[in-house]
Amino acid sequence: MPGTGITISLPQASGKSIKIPMGSTSFSKTEIEKIVALVRLNLYNRGRMNGANAILQEMESMGVRPLPSPRSIVRILARLGLTHSRTGHYL
Repeated sequence: MPGTGITISLPQASGKSIKIPMGSTSFSKTEIEKIVALVRLNLYNRGRMNGANAILQEMESMGVRPLPSPRSIVRILARLGLTHSRTGHYL
Protein backbone atom coordinates (compact mmCIF):
# COMPACT_ATOMS: atom_id res chain seq x y z
CA MET A 1 0.00 0.00 0.00
CA PRO A 2 1.58 3.28 -0.99
CA GLY A 3 1.50 5.96 1.65
CA THR A 4 1.32 3.61 4.63
CA GLY A 5 3.82 3.83 7.40
CA ILE A 6 4.56 5.12 10.83
CA THR A 7 5.06 8.84 11.32
CA ILE A 8 6.82 10.26 14.36
CA SER A 9 6.04 13.92 14.83
CA LEU A 10 7.08 16.16 17.63
CA PRO A 11 4.13 18.05 19.07
CA GLN A 12 4.69 21.79 19.49
CA ALA A 13 8.11 21.48 17.91
CA SER A 14 9.58 22.90 14.76
CA GLY A 15 7.57 20.58 12.54
CA LYS A 16 10.16 17.80 12.60
CA SER A 17 8.77 14.44 11.58
CA ILE A 18 9.90 11.27 9.94
CA LYS A 19 7.83 8.68 8.10
CA ILE A 20 8.94 5.07 8.38
CA PRO A 21 7.47 2.89 5.60
CA MET A 22 5.80 -0.31 6.73
CA GLY A 23 7.81 -3.37 5.81
CA SER A 24 11.11 -1.50 5.60
CA THR A 25 13.91 -3.97 6.07
CA SER A 26 16.81 -1.69 6.85
CA PHE A 27 17.77 1.93 7.21
CA SER A 28 20.99 3.78 6.52
CA LYS A 29 23.23 5.10 9.30
CA THR A 30 21.91 8.63 8.73
CA GLU A 31 18.29 7.47 8.88
CA ILE A 32 18.95 5.53 12.10
CA GLU A 33 20.48 8.67 13.67
CA LYS A 34 17.41 10.73 12.68
CA ILE A 35 15.09 8.06 14.07
CA VAL A 36 17.04 7.93 17.37
CA ALA A 37 16.87 11.73 17.72
CA LEU A 38 13.17 11.94 16.90
CA VAL A 39 12.21 9.02 19.15
CA ARG A 40 14.22 10.54 22.01
CA LEU A 41 12.62 13.97 21.58
CA ASN A 42 9.17 12.41 21.25
CA LEU A 43 9.64 10.50 24.52
CA TYR A 44 11.04 13.63 26.20
CA ASN A 45 8.08 15.77 25.07
CA ARG A 46 5.64 13.17 26.40
CA GLY A 47 7.39 13.17 29.79
CA ARG A 48 8.51 9.55 29.49
CA MET A 49 11.85 7.91 30.19
CA ASN A 50 14.12 8.81 27.28
CA GLY A 51 17.39 6.98 27.86
CA ALA A 52 19.08 4.57 25.49
CA ASN A 53 17.10 1.52 26.64
CA ALA A 54 13.75 3.32 26.35
CA ILE A 55 14.69 4.54 22.86
CA LEU A 56 15.76 1.02 21.89
CA GLN A 57 12.45 -0.45 23.10
CA GLU A 58 10.47 2.18 21.19
CA MET A 59 12.46 1.56 18.01
CA GLU A 60 11.98 -2.19 18.39
CA SER A 61 8.21 -1.76 18.76
CA MET A 62 8.23 0.36 15.59
CA GLY A 63 9.96 -2.40 13.66
CA VAL A 64 13.12 -0.42 12.90
CA ARG A 65 15.96 -2.55 11.57
CA PRO A 66 18.88 -2.73 12.11
CA LEU A 67 18.60 -1.81 15.77
CA PRO A 68 21.58 0.08 17.15
CA SER A 69 23.11 -1.08 20.42
CA PRO A 70 22.38 0.93 23.58
CA ARG A 71 25.98 2.23 23.49
CA SER A 72 25.54 3.39 19.88
CA ILE A 73 22.37 5.25 20.91
CA VAL A 74 24.32 6.97 23.72
CA ARG A 75 27.00 8.05 21.21
CA ILE A 76 24.38 9.37 18.77
CA LEU A 77 22.67 11.35 21.53
CA ALA A 78 26.00 12.80 22.73
CA ARG A 79 26.98 13.80 19.18
CA LEU A 80 23.61 15.56 18.73
CA GLY A 81 23.72 17.26 22.15
CA LEU A 82 20.65 15.37 23.38
CA THR A 83 21.99 14.36 26.78
CA HIS A 84 21.18 15.33 30.37
CA SER A 85 17.59 16.42 29.52
CA ARG A 86 18.81 18.70 26.75
CA THR A 87 16.87 19.16 23.55
CA GLY A 88 19.82 20.17 21.39
CA HIS A 89 23.03 22.19 21.33
CA TYR A 90 22.87 25.49 23.17
CA LEU A 91 24.53 28.58 21.79
